[in-house]
Amino acid sequence: MTKVGDFADLSKEFVLSKETSIFITSMGEGITQSNMVDYGMLQSSDGDTLWSMNELDSTFHSSGTAKNRQKIGLLKLKKGRYKLFYKTDDSHSVESFNAVPPKDSLYWGIEVYTISDNEFNEYSSILNKDKNNSYMIGNVVHSIFESSDKLIWVSTPLGLSIIDPKTLEIKNINMALKDHLSISSDNVEDICEDNFGNIWIATQDGLNKYNRIKNTIKVYREKDGLPSNGIKALQIDDDGNLWASTIKGISKIEISDSSQSPIFINYDVRDGLQGYTFIGSASLIDSEGKIYFAGPDGFNSFSPGITDKSLPNVVLNGISVSNKSFDEIDDLLGSKELNNIEKIDLSYNQNDISFEFASIHFARPDKNRLQYKLEGLEDEWHDGSRQIATYANLDPGEYVFIVRGSNGDGIWDDKTKRININISPAWYNNWTAYSLYALFFIGMLYSIRKFEMGR
Repeated sequence: MTKVGDFADLSKEFVLSKETSIFITSMGEGITQSNMVDYGMLQSSDGDTLWSMNELDSTFHSSGTAKNRQKIGLLKLKKGRYKLFYKTDDSHSVESFNAVPPKDSLYWGIEVYTISDNEFNEYSSILNKDKNNSYMIGNVVHSIFESSDKLIWVSTPLGLSIIDPKTLEIKNINMALKDHLSISSDNVEDICEDNFGNIWIATQDGLNKYNRIKNTIKVYREKDGLPSNGIKALQIDDDGNLWASTIKGISKIEISDSSQSPIFINYDVRDGLQGYTFIGSASLIDSEGKIYFAGPDGFNSFSPGITDKSLPNVVLNGISVSNKSFDEIDDLLGSKELNNIEKIDLSYNQNDISFEFASIHFARPDKNRLQYKLEGLEDEWHDGSRQIATYANLDPGEYVFIVRGSNGDGIWDDKTKRININISPAWYNNWTAYSLYALFFIGMLYSIRKFEMGR
């Protein structure tokens, strides 16, 4: 879905109402509401900038609207009537771009508020310094996240602050640590937690995985498979996959377990995105598992479980044995048709073999993926992006070469291309030869024994 009218930035955060309408906060012309009927319509309402909103029962609360540098703290919005509930003239008070829903009457923004039916109290000094004289790492907040152990994670342009809401103690993580807990960039945009308890940290220079069991941080960048190093917003889908919006599209990150490397599947404007660039911490997942990411030119919504089920066709483009091409050895392979070959019988001195292959799927051919392995030699799949596999100096024995393909949504075809390979040992290195060697040795012993007895 794209924007209607002139928004400065479409959103900093999404909010869902109980009527399944989506409220979108913007940095230009107020609240935008989209009623999700079919594809919906965007209707803009003029007004002051609303930076961040969340739902508390039937009342929507703003954690920081701005009007001429004057902060308006809480708005009660109901049935079209806008009631000012709280206001301060502190023009230098820090502002929040994001907030988490209230828990136990605590409302977390850059400042801490307690909310009741008729009372609204502010404790602005709590996050500025804790009892150990530890300061939160910055006054500008990009996003706030509550982890499964009830800690509050605050992302800022200067790093990451972790707050214990029971004690209000603060722990800061940034590049200055220069140890195993140093993050890749101080400019932290968003935070989320996967099903294994790992904390994922979106920064302007890479995606950080914080393993809290090992107390280590691993950084993933473009070289690892991400579309960009600039990570903007994060969500975990119902299957446990991590989704990241970036400055060059969206990435689905498959997390199989806490030890294996993730698999990256990337999407761009050719897949229907509103644009390549997205806005920091502007995302949500609704009660039906649909994910929303906002960008300067609109927002995208999608259901992660709905994928392209059509699978690619894997074909062989060539086979070579000991540097001889298919045309030179087709009689050896037993077929004139390359893709009809099911078995290859080779001699001991024909143990260098190469396969060329491709994946045919026309929806997004640039996103097709290939993997291969040689059973009998290895158990792990290899990346087949070069579309060639070469094996040299194979020992005599039986092998199975397997290649498989996936479509643009990362769906792998269970129907693999398989070729059985049998490499015979040398005539002097097989069981027949071993039997002859044994008989010859026994005969020699018998002759020697007989000669000894004759003397």
